[in-house]
Amino acid sequence: MMMKKIFSSLLLAVIATPWLRALGPGDQAPKLTIAQWQHGPEITLQPPPPSPEPETIPYYRVVVIWGSWTPAAAASVDLLNRLKEKYPQREIVALARKGGQGLQNELAKGPAPRFSIAVDKEDKTVMAYMPGENIFPKAFIIAADRNILWAGEVIDLPGAVARIATGKYRPDQAKKLYRYHLALTTALQSGNISRIIRAGNDILDEDPGDGFALRTLMFIYESNGRQDEAVAVLTRLIARNPNLSQLHFLKLELLLRGTDPTGKEVRRELEATYRQFKKDSAVLTALTWFMLDRLPFRMTPVPLLSQCANAAWQNLPDGAPAAERASCLAAMARVEFFLGRTDIAITTQKQALALMPERDRAAARATLQVMTDADREPAVKNGVSVRNDALPATEENSGK
Repeated sequence: MMMKKIFSSLLLAVIATPWLRALGPGDQAPKLTIAQWQHGPEITLQPPPPSPEPETIPYYRVVVIWGSWTPAAAASVDLLNRLKEKYPQREIVALARKGGQGLQNELAKGPAPRFSIAVDKEDKTVMAYMPGENIFPKAFIIAADRNILWAGEVIDLPGAVARIATGKYRPDQAKKLYRYHLALTTALQSGNISRIIRAGNDILDEDPGDGFALRTLMFIYESNGRQDEAVAVLTRLIARNPNLSQLHFLKLELLLRGTDPTGKEVRRELEATYRQFKKDSAVLTALTWFMLDRLPFRMTPVPLLSQCANAAWQNLPDGAPAAERASCLAAMARVEFFLGRTDIAITTQKQALALMPERDRAAARATLQVMTDADREPAVKNGVSVRNDALPATEENSGK
């Protein structure tokens, strides 16, 4: 859900805005010109102090330019929080055009930011990084020497950071992808569907997990009544890149919006995804949430649901972050509740609640309350489970 909010606002901005080139890989990052630090420690682009221990990951900073406050900016807070949790030693700063109480009020509506937030001074930083461009938010990964390693949409930021962290970053590829993104943006502005599809495929040939290209193509295919072609594209990409979980989840989303009244194709893809990632706890947890929150009751493969939740817990790595353990336990609690084992569900949900970051606890407490009250209500009415319908909605099924 979070990725959809980011993407929809981004696509509208791309279609409506003339393109003028923002800075990209290989450019030198200008200094940040700040009017006010709104949240978190102040950050500069000065060389970092020497590390007391050898660095296993190249040093970088992330600069995100929100521009004006938009749904896409709001949706990016959770993504940036998770990135900061995963790489706590790396600095992240988001820049807004306007600050003060208005920005504080907007930030208070969502999860508390775990990164720095600043207000740009007279749009000087925006104009230095993105001259004349109005496509927000935009993310930049900047090396210790102020060389821009990567620039792109926020939805693709986690993948770019992961490439740097795992030693898979290639400067030539980053520059090529940046040129391809320019071509896709130009094609979107032209409205020429053939050009859009060709530009999107150029990106996916280089990076099959590119979120902007994937969702652009899916949007174009679906909005033009060509859903079968969209599914075929994803099927080909999965065949060549079976370990990219986001491809599987995108295909599941498309199939759910399709015309498969029996749900056979959805169940077949769920089983294939489970087999591919049966040792990957994070993907299995996301798949469990997908089945719990997205599938109609009649389409839910109950044995697979239980198997998936249990495998996610069994394969959780030692030393996994508390947030990952909490999400896995909360999914298991929901499965137990779905199966009518309320006592186990309550115990498991309490364990999850104890591990959760503060931002998630209100919804988790509401879920626990529903579970606690469930013994007063039947688990099934008119042959349909009412347990999931009673629970608060979550965004755990994003495929992260």
